[in-house]
Amino acid sequence: ARWNKSIVRLSSMQEIQIVRLNFAMQNAKDIPVVVSCVARFLEPKLGPFDPEALQQMLESVPGKYKLHTQMLRLDWLHMHHRRCLMAEQALCSHTSVSRFLSMDASPQGGYEYLAMTEEVLVRKLPFMPPADPFKGFSHEFRLMPVMTLARGEARTFVKAQRLKSAIILEAGEPHFQLYRKQVKGWVSDQGTERLIPEWPIGDEAAMKSLAASLKEEATLENLAAGTSEAFLFNSLKHPGILHVLFNSLEECCKGCPRWDAVEKQVSAVSKLLTNRSYKEIVVSVMLKHASGEHRRIVQRYHGELLSWRWESLHADSVGALGSFSLSDAALCDMVDAALKDPFHLAYVHWAFMFACFVQGWAHWFEGCFCHEKELLENKSSRTRTTIKCPWKGKRSCVLCAGYRDEITNSVYRLASASLTEVLLELPDEVGAAMALMDQKARDKWASIVKGKLDYLGHVPHLLAAGFAHHARPDLYSLQQSKDAVRECFTQYESLRGQGRTTELLESLFHRKGDAGLAEQLWSFCESPADKVLEDFPLAFAEIQDRSFCPMAERSTERQHVLIKIACRRTLRHAGPAMTCARARRSQLQSMIDTPKECSFLEANWGSKGLDLELLSHIMPKAECMTKTRSYRVARIYGYHEEDHFLDHQADEEAAAKALQDRTQLALQDAAEDDASGVKTLEKKQWMIVDYLKSQLQSGILFSLPEGLFRAMLAGPPSEDSEAVHTEICLDLESFAEALLPEDNPDVSAEELIYGYVVDARPERRTQNKALAQESHKGFVHVLRFTAVDLQQPAVPHVLYSNTMQHTLDFAKVATPAMLKLLSSELRVWTAKATSVKVQIMPQAGSSDALVHDGPSAALRLPAFVTDDDMLDDLAREDGVVSLQHAAAGPQAEAGILPDNQQSLLQGLLERRALGENFVDVIQLPHYNADACRSLVDKGLVQARVDDFGAVTVALSEATKVTSRLALRDPTPLCQEETVMNNGPGRNKLAWLKMLLQDGWKAAATGDWHNRGQALNLPSGLLDRPEMHLKALCFHVSLWEKGLLKISHSGSVAYYEMLLKETTLSAVNDFSLKQCKEFAFERKRKRPAHGQSAARPEQGILRLSLDLPSLPAVPCRVPGMADLTVHFDNWSHSSGHRRGFIQCTRHAKCRRYSFLKSHCDQATCVAWLLVWCQEGHRFEDTRQHVAFNPDPASVSRMKERQRLGA
Repeated sequence: ARWNKSIVRLSSMQEIQIVRLNFAMQNAKDIPVVVSCVARFLEPKLGPFDPEALQQMLESVPGKYKLHTQMLRLDWLHMHHRRCLMAEQALCSHTSVSRFLSMDASPQGGYEYLAMTEEVLVRKLPFMPPADPFKGFSHEFRLMPVMTLARGEARTFVKAQRLKSAIILEAGEPHFQLYRKQVKGWVSDQGTERLIPEWPIGDEAAMKSLAASLKEEATLENLAAGTSEAFLFNSLKHPGILHVLFNSLEECCKGCPRWDAVEKQVSAVSKLLTNRSYKEIVVSVMLKHASGEHRRIVQRYHGELLSWRWESLHADSVGALGSFSLSDAALCDMVDAALKDPFHLAYVHWAFMFACFVQGWAHWFEGCFCHEKELLENKSSRTRTTIKCPWKGKRSCVLCAGYRDEITNSVYRLASASLTEVLLELPDEVGAAMALMDQKARDKWASIVKGKLDYLGHVPHLLAAGFAHHARPDLYSLQQSKDAVRECFTQYESLRGQGRTTELLESLFHRKGDAGLAEQLWSFCESPADKVLEDFPLAFAEIQDRSFCPMAERSTERQHVLIKIACRRTLRHAGPAMTCARARRSQLQSMIDTPKECSFLEANWGSKGLDLELLSHIMPKAECMTKTRSYRVARIYGYHEEDHFLDHQADEEAAAKALQDRTQLALQDAAEDDASGVKTLEKKQWMIVDYLKSQLQSGILFSLPEGLFRAMLAGPPSEDSEAVHTEICLDLESFAEALLPEDNPDVSAEELIYGYVVDARPERRTQNKALAQESHKGFVHVLRFTAVDLQQPAVPHVLYSNTMQHTLDFAKVATPAMLKLLSSELRVWTAKATSVKVQIMPQAGSSDALVHDGPSAALRLPAFVTDDDMLDDLAREDGVVSLQHAAAGPQAEAGILPDNQQSLLQGLLERRALGENFVDVIQLPHYNADACRSLVDKGLVQARVDDFGAVTVALSEATKVTSRLALRDPTPLCQEETVMNNGPGRNKLAWLKMLLQDGWKAAATGDWHNRGQALNLPSGLLDRPEMHLKALCFHVSLWEKGLLKISHSGSVAYYEMLLKETTLSAVNDFSLKQCKEFAFERKRKRPAHGQSAARPEQGILRLSLDLPSLPAVPCRVPGMADLTVHFDNWSHSSGHRRGFIQCTRHAKCRRYSFLKSHCDQATCVAWLLVWCQEGHRFEDTRQHVAFNPDPASVSRMKERQRLGA
C-alpha cells in the first residue's frame, strides 16, 4: 500500500490508549466515530479543534489487523513485566512469595481454552505476625496466560506442559524451579487437572535414573527425591468443593426412583410458565375462570415451583390443552402428567429443600471468617460479590479441625414444614415411600461427602487445623490447634517408620535440630498454655499459608464466561490468539490504568523481538527468527499443531509416567500391613471381595448374625483373622462349597443384625487420598437398624430414623470358609414402607436441646422408678428393642416426653398445625397449659397470643417425616439372583455360581468337554479367562450352533468366537494347539472419511408427534450387537404400546409385539430378539413374520440379554 502523507504517526501512549478503548467497544470499526464524538463533546471546554488536524488523527486510527497486533503486544508486554517482577523477587532477600493455582478447561469454538488462575501472597522479611491473624501480606488474584488445547486432547501430560509453558512465559525459564517451590496450593475439579500436581516434570534422563533407583531400593531418600520431581511438590491438593457438593446431590437425585420422569415434568412446567407465548395462553385460556391471585402467580413465575398451586391449575385446565399447537403435544402431555402425578408435588418440594440445603453450604464455603456477619446479612449473590476479601473460599482450617462432620451431620437436621405438609396429604403408603426415599438420599449424600473430605484429617492437610483457633475461637481452643499440629508429627513419624515419605512431608515435619520451620512447629505444639502461634513467626506464616489454600473453585469457573465473551465478542468466533488476549482484558486494562505499570508499557512499547524472547524456552532465537510471525504467535498460545499432541515428547511422557508409577508403587510396597490387612490378600481372595460387592449392591436390606457382623467391621484385624492366614485353601472345591452350601441354618431373629447398604463401592469415586489413609478397596458403608420390632419374627419392622453408621471391610472375610458362612447365614430382604412418623425438632435458637439418639419412640419409662438396676439395664440397652404398634395415621415423635406433652403434639399433628398453620387451643381435644409452655421452651411448639388473649399454637417448622419399614421375603445369599456389575474379568465367582446352579460339579476332567458328557469343571477354572466360564455357562446354545466339544485350554479369542459366531461346525476340527493359539485378525482402522455404513432398506419408524416414549433397547448378546428393539408411542389404534424390531435378512420385514402380551419389558425385548435371530430359517418375509418364538428360547435369550453373553 502507498504511504499516505495525511496519516500522523501515533505515539506509544496514543496507541496504548487506542488499545484500551478497543477493549471497551464491541467493534473496532467504531473507534473513529467514538473519537470524533469525544472531540465534539470536549469542544466547549477545550475550544474548537482544527478540522484538518482532527481528520488526520481520525485517519491515523489503526485498522482491525493493526489493532490485533497491538493487543497481542500488550499481552506480551504484560508477560514481560511479570518476568521482570519475578526477577526482582528472586534477587530480593526481604520478601517471601506464596502462590496458589487453579485450572479448568473451557471448550469454545474449535479449541479448549485452559484458564489458569493464580493467587499471590507477598510478605516482608523478617516476618512479624500481625495483630489481625488474617493480615500480614499483600494479595493479588490474577489470570495467567490462557493456553489452548486440541478438542478432546485432555491428557494430564499435555495440560502439565501447557501449565509449564504459561509459568515460563511469565516467570522465565531461570526461575521455573523457584516458582514450583512457591506454589503451596492447588484446586481443580474432578477432571485430569487434579493429577497435574503429582505429575513428574524434569529432565528425561534424571527421571529415568530416579525410577531405576526406586525400582532397585525404595529408601526414604529415594522416595523424597522421586516425589520432589512432581510438578507442584510443595502444594496441598484440594478437589473443588462445589463440584463435591453438587455432584453428590446429583448422584443422590438420579438414584431416586422415577427421578427422570419428574425432572422432565419440572422442565416442561418451567418452560410453560416462563415462555412468554405459553404464559399468555395459560393466563388467558387455562386460567380464564381462576382467581386473580393465581393469575398473578403465573405472571410473576420465576422458577420457584413451591409458589404454584398445582390443583388449581389442573382444575381450570380441562380441555384447555387443545389451545396449544400440534407441535406442542409433548409439552402438553408432560404438564398434564405432572398435574396428575401424586408424587410430583412431593418430589418438587423435596428437591427444592435438598437443593437449598446444598446451596446454603456452597455459599458458606464461598464466604470467609472475617466477614461472616456481613455475608449472612446480604442474602443476594450480587451483594455478596461486592464484599472483597482474599480469605473468601478458604475454609479448610476448620474442616481439618473436625468441622467437616458438621456438614454431614447437618443433612439429618434438614427439615421443611411444607414438605411435611405435602407428605401427610398423600396416601399412607405413598407418603411412607417418599419419606423412605428422603432418608436414603440423606444417608447417601452424607456418605459421599464424608468420603470425599476424609483426606482433610491426615497430613499434610491437617497442618491447616493449627489456624482453626484464629478462624473460629468460639468452636476451637488454642489447645485444640496445638493438638492438631502434634497429630501431624505423630502421623509423619508413623509414615516414616513404615518407610513412606514425600518431599513435602520432609520439608514440613523433619526436625534437624536447627531453628527452622519443623522445630518451630514442634515448639508450638509442645508450648505451654500462655504461648500462642504468633510467638513462632515461621510456624505462623506456614500455617497461615496452608490455611489460605482455596477450596471453592468459583473464581476459576467464572473464567469460562470471560473466555466465552472473548471468543464471541462479535457475530463470529475470534481466533485463538485474540481469544487468549481478550480473556485477560481486565488485567490488561488495570495495567494501563496503573501509572507505574503504564510507564513500563510506554517505555517498552516499541521494543523488538518480544515473541523471540518469550519462545526462548522452546527454540533458540536464531531458529525462531526463521519462522513466520503467525507460527510464533501460535507457539506462544499453544495452538500450533506441534503443541496439540506433543508426539515429539513421547519419550519424556513415558519417563514421567514410569517415575510416577514407580513412586506410587514404592509408597505402597514400603508400607507395613495397613489397618485392613489388604496387602496380604491373594488374587482369588479379591475375587470374593468383588463377588460380595456385586451381590450386596447399594440399597440392599440384609440381616446376618451379630458375631459375623462384628467380624466384618473395618479396623485392625484380629490375630486369629482367617483372611490373613497363610494356609487358606483356595481350590475350586472350596469355592463351590462356599457359593452353594448344602445347609442353611436358621438363626434366631434376636441374634440378627438388620442393616442397609448405603454405598457398596466408595472406592469408585474420585478421592483426594492422603498418604496416611487406609485403602478403601474392600470397604462398604452400611446402616444398622437399632430399633427392630420382632413381635412377628417372620416380618420384622424397623424404624429408619433409628440407625447407626458402620463401615464393613469385606477383605476381612475373603476366605472360602467365611464366604460359606455369608452365603448360608446372610439374608436379603424386601422392604415395604408401611407408616410414617413425624419427627419434631427444636426451632433454631431454642434454649433447650432434645436428645434423639437411641430408640426413644420405643422406650417409655414408668411413672415411678426406684430400682437403680432397672435404670442401668435400660441405659445399656442398645440392641433389638420392642417397638409400639403403629397406630392409625402419622405419629408425632420428639424424644422422651411426658404423656400430656406427647398428647398435645399428637393433637397438633392430627390438626395439621405445621409451620404457619396455627390452630386455636380450643379446637384441640387435649390441651394442657403447662405442657404447652414446656414444649414452647424446648422449641417444639410455637405459640401466639392476640390482643384478646386467644392462644394459637403450631408445631415447630423443623419437622421431618420418617418411615416404618416391614421386612419381607428373606432370601439367603446363596439363593439370591446372581448379579454381575463388576468390570471385565472380575465376575468369575458369579459365573461359577451360575454353573453350579445349572448342575456343574468340581470334578476331574480332561482337556475337552464333549457334548453329552457329565458336567464337570476343571480344577484350574478360576485361573482361566472369564470368557471360558461364560462359554461353559451357555453350552446349550453352543450345541445348537453345531459345536461338539469345548476346549478347556483355549484363548480368550477362542471363547469369544464361540459365543459370537452363528455356526460352529468348522470349529470341531480344531486341535488343542489351535484353540490355545486362536486369535482374531487385527481389524484395520476405519477411515475417517469415504465410507458410509450400510443402511437397512426400511428405516426406523418415526412419528410426527414427539410423545413420551420408552428408550430403545440395544442388544447386548455377542454377535447381535447391530440389533435394537424400539417402541412406538401408543401409535396403535388400540392405545397400547408396542415393541418392534427390524429384520436384517429380508426386505421390509418388521415384527411388532404388544407389551401387554408379555410379563415385562425385558421379556418383550427377548421375544423380538429371538424372532430376529431365527430369520435365517425362512426364505421370505411372509414366513418370517408368521413365526412365533417358543418360551424356552425366549427365557434363554432374556438371560443372555441380562448378562450380556
